[in-house]
Amino acid sequence: MVAGTLELWAGTPADVALGRHAVEARLLQWGCGSLDDVLLVFSELVTNAVTHAGSAESVLVRLDDTAVTVVVEDASASSPQMRVGGDASGGFGLRLVDQLATEWGWEQTDTGKKVWANVPCLD
Repeated sequence: MVAGTLELWAGTPADVALGRHAVEARLLQWGCGSLDDVLLVFSELVTNAVTHAGSAESVLVRLDDTAVTVVVEDASASSPQMRVGGDASGGFGLRLVDQLATEWGWEQTDTGKKVWANVPCLD
């Protein structure tokens, strides 16, 4: 695998789809075999930022050693909430992230928050 970094931005649901395609292409270049898991975590974190904060101000996808880290920064100071139950409108995103990532979390920033997740990148 080749280490690397990809930086993106997403303000609309269409941007999330475009970003997902860019991440998929980069993961293939890097030789990451966990495409589906990383793409799902990326999609969930970025979609949450677009839906709940209006946009993902900054998205960083980084491969180091054997894991991909996805970091999404938005302008909302509200903490991410993992719902107990979901319905047809959603509510499953952070539960999926929690199951696919080896670890995830969030931190306040001067302008909002960063939510991050580490996903194993298999050969």
